[in-house]
Amino acid sequence: MKVYESSYPTKRDYTKIPQIKIKNKKLLQHGFKIGRKFEVIYQPNKITLVLIAKEDSNH
Repeated sequence: MKVYESSYPTKRDYTKIPQIKIKNKKLLQHGFKIGRKFEVIYQPNKITLVLIAKEDSNH
């Protein structure tokens, strides 16, 4: 997982926000299923992903 800092254009200024880049292979290795929605919780030296929506697929 890599965390980047990027500028997000708003009407007033460019606010610095973190962006997370996680490879699908890493997610699958840790039990995450691709296509689900997660809430990202930022804490000092820790990032937590919480499942917020469960979508079933018939594929």
